Amino acid sequence: MYPDNFEGYIVQPDYFTPSIKNYEHSQRFESAQLEYTITGPEQVRPSDFVKELKNSNFKEALVDFFISHWASDEMAPFIGGKIIHINFRKCHSFMVNETNKVISSITEELSCPEHEEADTKIVYHACKINYEANIIIRTIDSDVAAIMLGHMHRLNDESQVWMLTGTGNNLSSLPPCKSELLQQFLRANYICCIWNNAHLKNPTTYEPVNNGWILENDEYHFKWFEGDQLPNYVSESLKTVSEAGEEDDVDNDEFREWSSSDDENENVNINDDNEEDF
Repeated sequence: MYPDNFEGYIVQPDYFTPSIKNYEHSQRFESAQLEYTITGPEQVRPSDFVKELKNSNFKEALVDFFISHWASDEMAPFIGGKIIHINFRKCHSFMVNETNKVISSITEELSCPEHEEADTKIVYHACKINYEANIIIRTIDSDVAAIMLGHMHRLNDESQVWMLTGTGNNLSSLPPCKSELLQQFLRANYICCIWNNAHLKNPTTYEPVNNGWILENDEYHFKWFEGDQLPNYVSESLKTVSEAGEEDDVDNDEFREWSSSDDENENVNINDDNEEDF
């Protein structure tokens, strides 16, 4: 049980259109979303709740339900002497007055509609706590720890932060080419700009386009590289091998033997600095 002087924050990401998260959501198979409506507290809970949480429409409907239902007086015993904030589009605040009525309001100072991800919203809220406090952040996203660490100097000197977090996703260990690495740098710089300004209401004035993303059909997609995907001589070589395979019906065993030959490959250097596209 939390004490009555407890102040809680529930943070939900806002889904922008277009969004720099479009590609990530598509890789999670989140692009095809089913509409969802929650009519009231008596509605039967989905049988696979975890699966439904991958549906952004369900998550939005769930948070909208919390916002409307928690404003009713029947929630007064649960809220008690606490102050609860739900940050979704705006910051909705709930408390109980001396007549045991729930007071619902929008706190503009804590609203941060320019923040898309919950990561920076959490840090934004933490930075707005200008009194001594024990701040407990519950999240499974280790990015929050990195962002919070960069903003510790903005907190009250006597405040302490406790992180209850899991581990994030690991990046691929495959080295990118120079052209692709540049786009990764641009995306990282753009995200770091948002993280660095997580304490501000508007965390960035830059646009994703020309910073590692392209806009197609009202969705942001990764810009992987500029120029040709492969040098012309490589493309032509692949084309020649492909055509030769079709014409001569090259045996697969012969191809595997050639490709694994130490003598044939000993002078090949795929990290050759003179070939910028590798």
